Amino acid sequence: MSPRVILTLTLSVSISASMLACSGKDGEDGSTGAVDDTAPTTDSTDSDGTDDTSGTDDSGTTGGVDTEAPAEGLLRFEGGPPTNVLMISVDTTRKDYFSPYDPLGSDFTPFLAARMGEGVVLGDHRSCSNWTYSSVLCVITGQDNLDMGWVPSRGFAGVGDPPGAVPDGITTLANHLSDAGYRTSLVSTNSFLGGASYNQATFYDTIRLLTDAPPAEQVSVTALEALDEVREGGEPWMLHVHYFDPHNPYDPPEAYRDGLDALPPIDYDLDNVGSSTELYNEYTTLPQAELDLIARHIRVLYGGEVSYFDDQMAALWGQLEAAGALDDTLVVFWTDHGEQFFEHGAFTHGQTLNVEETASAAFFWASNLEAGVWDGPTTHEDLAPTIMAAMGYAPGPDMTGARIGDDAEPEERFALSYAAGLVRQSLDIGGKRLLYSWTGELEYYDFEADPTEANDLFTVGDPDIQAHWDRLLPEVERMKALFPDESNTPPEL
Repeated sequence: MSPRVILTLTLSVSISASMLACSGKDGEDGSTGAVDDTAPTTDSTDSDGTDDTSGTDDSGTTGGVDTEAPAEGLLRFEGGPPTNVLMISVDTTRKDYFSPYDPLGSDFTPFLAARMGEGVVLGDHRSCSNWTYSSVLCVITGQDNLDMGWVPSRGFAGVGDPPGAVPDGITTLANHLSDAGYRTSLVSTNSFLGGASYNQATFYDTIRLLTDAPPAEQVSVTALEALDEVREGGEPWMLHVHYFDPHNPYDPPEAYRDGLDALPPIDYDLDNVGSSTELYNEYTTLPQAELDLIARHIRVLYGGEVSYFDDQMAALWGQLEAAGALDDTLVVFWTDHGEQFFEHGAFTHGQTLNVEETASAAFFWASNLEAGVWDGPTTHEDLAPTIMAAMGYAPGPDMTGARIGDDAEPEERFALSYAAGLVRQSLDIGGKRLLYSWTGELEYYDFEADPTEANDLFTVGDPDIQAHWDRLLPEVERMKALFPDESNTPPEL
């Protein structure tokens, strides 16, 4: 079997509607009261990983990775699967800001919408969490945090201890591909991905960590440099590029602010770190009319950020095509989580597990990929095993996510957040969602009939809610086993 290369582009996104749309920023630097994703950073870190051979041995493995026929089903390639993988992820992007899913028809992402139309779209995709470190770990490990046996926790605005390093022994998609002879590289704008203090240098051969939240244009320049490096030896490769736009503060270039001058003024500068932090600290005291006006300002600025990112994706795509980097490459695009603009009483992310913060945009693209839409329920931990299977490798032994398109794919989806000292957990089954906060609150939504989750249907004694709770409670107990000192007494329904 010929060696394969994977280029992965990751995009962080969350939605406030059932429509497929992505845009937004993580705010994880803590500057605006969102989850603090900031950590000590370096510009470039080399891992201690070694290059393995890519030849198939007598045991039927390639560099220590089991091989099998490429999976039929979700990803169908004319002439066989591509060799390389480019993963593009984007931070804090709402799904309903992607053109196919925007209920207002603003068309913030015409370029990405066109690529989605050429690829395979995951129409009902959810993040496993509502902040970057937790959600990205689900993607790159192919398992949720509880299955991994380690759940990162984080405060807001720099309050609280940092989440710490991923424990030794955790393996990722990049590790498995490296074992198969791939050269792997990460370009990250978020220090939760690639920061030396978080032990992620063991995941990739090389890491370029960009500080100070650079704009997408600068990130793309670094991505192309990393691409040249992984391609130079002729081995198969995987490149993962993580963009920070449209993380808050919401500060798009001037050309992407159309409509802002036509709005009545507000007392906050949303493109300023200090003023955005002030809004985070005060929004619960503001009258609804003022919040509605602020949300209109946010839509212009946040939408501008998403439009700018889309244009930068178009520019990058043209450069990749010119370099021949897309000829034999599977592109995997996803958003890590979303962003909330007061819809469920919160601002930014890391706040709730409602749709605005957990709905995600995700799609696959390759020049020889048969286009389509998968409307079944999927989540972040499903991406890595699906990639491995499509490329002809058995998923890693620790991957608990489903191979999308497999008849065995489970319908239930769990999400988990441990942020600002509070644990939240949720379960989706059959178009219904039960959310549980360790402060004791329970919410229940029919997100198929009510995609924005506007109507909380929770009542004691409902048999469907009881069934959800009976399935979620074991996950609550698993979390409790990891954090026995956290106060939590699950209610009896």
